[in-house]
Amino acid sequence: MILVEKCPFCQNKNRKELQIQNFEDIYNNLINPELNKTTRYWYECSSCNFIYRSPKLTEDEQEILYEKYRDTSFRSEKPNDYFDRITKYNNKESENYQKVSWLIKKINSSVLDERNKVLDVGCGGGVLLHKIKEVLPKSVTYGVEPNKLYADLAQNRSGAKEIKADYFCAGLFDHKFDIIVSSDVMEHVDFPDLFLNDIFSSLEKGGLLFLEVPSPTNFGKLEPSHDIFNMAHHVFYTKDVLNQYLTNAGFIDINIEDVQYLSGTWKLRIIAHRD
Repeated sequence: MILVEKCPFCQNKNRKELQIQNFEDIYNNLINPELNKTTRYWYECSSCNFIYRSPKLTEDEQEILYEKYRDTSFRSEKPNDYFDRITKYNNKESENYQKVSWLIKKINSSVLDERNKVLDVGCGGGVLLHKIKEVLPKSVTYGVEPNKLYADLAQNRSGAKEIKADYFCAGLFDHKFDIIVSSDVMEHVDFPDLFLNDIFSSLEKGGLLFLEVPSPTNFGKLEPSHDIFNMAHHVFYTKDVLNQYLTNAGFIDINIEDVQYLSGTWKLRIIAHRD
């Protein structure tokens, strides 16, 4: 692990402690149980209110985690069983339906009649892609997922045209997209400015981005041991910080909402456009 001594967004060193974690984190166990002997902290920047953890995982530790965290031995669920469980939720219970229906409400209704190319960055097993294809059957869907086990699951079960078992970067596909979605990914990303720049350059002109990340609202409402605060998550974005990152990347017409799921967790849900 590596110490983070200043705000990753504004570089200010002044901060206040939000949460102490000195319990066993099961994600640390996948890398090295010795990591749990280190006390972990969540801090809020005194200048911009960005929330970040210290220490955080190194790049090598992250690679080990992402290789293992989908394993059946860890999840106690086979990939196909996971896919079946999630996709069998009815629309009132489905978080993925909530995401897709919210997106449709925010975009021009003409999108429903077009063959849009849709990319899911960090698609996991393809359950969100499956719901997108169900609600928008004319869409042509693609995905990127670094865990090969779940990339293969998404390729076989989601209805997507192509899934790449890789980390996302600009130019990974030989064409651009009308819609890019990325849910519960940016809190894992070390360089959000580069991530959003790559997304921007991967969108067609007039294309749109749908993002979802854990909300700072979760602090004070959930126990410190809740999975949303697990070691794989490096940061919690505020609306202002997200808006600035997106603006810097070139996005316009940015809309950010704080929403609560039936599970009790809070997410920031974002839609932004490429001019």
